[in-house]
Amino acid sequence: MRSFFKCATIVFIMIFALPVFAQDVTEDLGPVKINWTSKEMIFTGDGAPDLNAPNAASARLGAERAAYADALRKALEALKGIKVSAGMTLGEKMSSVPAIKTEVEGYLRGFKAVDKRYFNDGGVQIDLKIPLDGVFIHAVFKDKVKAEVKTEQKKPEEKPVKKEEQAAKKPEKEKATGLIIVAQGLKIIPVLAPKIIDEKGIDVYDVTMVSNAGLENGIASYSSAKEKAEADKRVANKPLVIKAISSPNSVDLVISNADAKKVREMAKTNPFLTEGRVIIVKN
Repeated sequence: MRSFFKCATIVFIMIFALPVFAQDVTEDLGPVKINWTSKEMIFTGDGAPDLNAPNAASARLGAERAAYADALRKALEALKGIKVSAGMTLGEKMSSVPAIKTEVEGYLRGFKAVDKRYFNDGGVQIDLKIPLDGVFIHAVFKDKVKAEVKTEQKKPEEKPVKKEEQAAKKPEKEKATGLIIVAQGLKIIPVLAPKIIDEKGIDVYDVTMVSNAGLENGIASYSSAKEKAEADKRVANKPLVIKAISSPNSVDLVISNADAKKVREMAKTNPFLTEGRVIIVKN
């Protein structure tokens, strides 16, 4: 009986703990939902049937077109409210650089529906899902990113070392496949391009350090738990985990000078910053 209750307790804990660990960092912008963990924007469009259509099929087709147009309109309006960085929204950036708005609108039109729902009155509801990394990030930040990923050049091959000499060899530099900044306890607002700075206010990581190739990962993503971040393929299997000590504007993160030095040293031979392999853990 005791073992039964023990097993039941374990199952109970697992069932109620799963939603916590599975929860992503999301933000609602009216009818649009942004998933800052998967870096996707999900939005829905509604279309009414064309009552003047010659037949039901034409009315349904007109409703689909109307729903798609409605979804794109909502998406563009929601995108304007996305925070690019501290003190700036995407709408403000698009206003100052019209070319960005043109590219973003073209990007939105290139996506198809992921789900459709048909109603008895002939109406249609369409769901669209658009990634906020890759092409989208390039359109927004192409004037700031690098063209290439730069790491230290490989040294010429060394001659075989004798066993008695191996003990005198210097240890290999520590490897890192990504960077996780734990900011739990701080009030952090997700943005497309957050900064990581040291205690002196000097940049440790920002959008200008990411290469064109690294834009596939974006600038940074957000997670609700350190364990979940460590399992994310974005930072692969050996991430460097650093704790943030403060945030001056609820967007950018401050890390200690000692941790900043460690990140900079490791980034010299590990391209995790130029590849945008950064995750921020927030409440």
